[in-house]
Amino acid sequence: MAGVRKGIPNASTRMVTTGLPVLVASGLLYVLPLAARPFLSDAEYATWALGAVVLSITLVFDFGATPYVLAAEGAGSLDRARFVRATVLAVLGSLAPGLVLALLWLPYSAGKDLALTGPAGSAFLLSVAAGGALRSAALVATGLMLVRGELRRRTVAVLSQALLQATVVVALLALGAGVWALPLGGVIAGAAMCLYAFRPFPRWERAALDDVHFGDFLRARLGTTTLSLSLTQLDRWVVGALVPVGLLARYDLAARLAGLPRLVVIALSGVLAADAAVNRTDRQQLSRIYRAALRACGAVVVVLGLATVTAGLLVHQLSGRSLDPALLTLLVVAFSLHALTAVGTQMMSGIGVPAVEYLYLVPCCALVVAIWTAAWFTGSHTLAVAAAPTGFAVTSVVFLIWMGRRASAGRWARRTPAPSALVPEREVPHGR
Repeated sequence: MAGVRKGIPNASTRMVTTGLPVLVASGLLYVLPLAARPFLSDAEYATWALGAVVLSITLVFDFGATPYVLAAEGAGSLDRARFVRATVLAVLGSLAPGLVLALLWLPYSAGKDLALTGPAGSAFLLSVAAGGALRSAALVATGLMLVRGELRRRTVAVLSQALLQATVVVALLALGAGVWALPLGGVIAGAAMCLYAFRPFPRWERAALDDVHFGDFLRARLGTTTLSLSLTQLDRWVVGALVPVGLLARYDLAARLAGLPRLVVIALSGVLAADAAVNRTDRQQLSRIYRAALRACGAVVVVLGLATVTAGLLVHQLSGRSLDPALLTLLVVAFSLHALTAVGTQMMSGIGVPAVEYLYLVPCCALVVAIWTAAWFTGSHTLAVAAAPTGFAVTSVVFLIWMGRRASAGRWARRTPAPSALVPEREVPHGR
């Protein structure tokens, strides 16, 4: 790993080169349901959509394995045994929600017009979860590649998995596999990704320190993921109970469009956890990385936010009442502010403080629930749809101010590592 000094020469370039493969892969899988729709009946597509939700959830519940590997490898705390344990827990974390949802499917599907009901539907969801678990395991390995600077290999792993899954799913749909194309494509592509990512199996030629603990990431990930999903996914369920169906449809469309800048920033900022982990003892360098990354992400959300609002206005003009421009603008502003918090949370996770997200997620949930409660008692549809964006906007601004002050003061950790625990000076390649 010789040839490049510790440090990040160009944060913006790093974010683009490491985030672009993730964006391309995510975009490809995001549009996959559109390709599947012509092959499926309404009942089959409804079943497919529910299975896709399960797949998304299984990829999020990795018990904090990937961020742990990023932080631990950068700090010199990772060895073979800890890497294997993190990978196993990532698999178990992905399978757990799939198992729960498969059991719930038995009463849920009874009497509904779905392609698969009862045990057949449960087997379908378990198969979907299995594909997600394989991909989660491989993502732990690609996280290690990111820290070690194996960027080309990581790009091949990420893009190949998405391309293979899309190809297999479309081919199976064309052959008449129906909804089973979803889990089969996930399992085949996930298995292939694992074979590539774990061969050769990672090796460590140094004694591991004991400075980063998996339990911190496990506890933080479970809580923050639950709160985040409640705000970004279950909000439709709450809003749907408070407003007419037409307004819910406009809210859902506006929320999906407004979330695009956030998705881009999250993908771009993923490398910051690795960069922070490598530079965790250099507070000035951490502050420089934070400021550069925040400027870059700020430019991204401004450009994409304006583009999203402009596109929304055009859609509104062409299709009439299908989209609410004011609601779209509110959601774009709120979600863009929320996107910028990823810079700080990724870096704090990289230095071993993953629970920092609680600082804005807990008050955000409290504020949103309070506004929803007011909407329930007053019958105000405006409060109902404004609750989530208001909570995100207010708490994100407070968090950004707090994070900016910490970065300016160089206060990046609860404690300064003891000299014996400091990571030895090492070189990290950036373009291999």
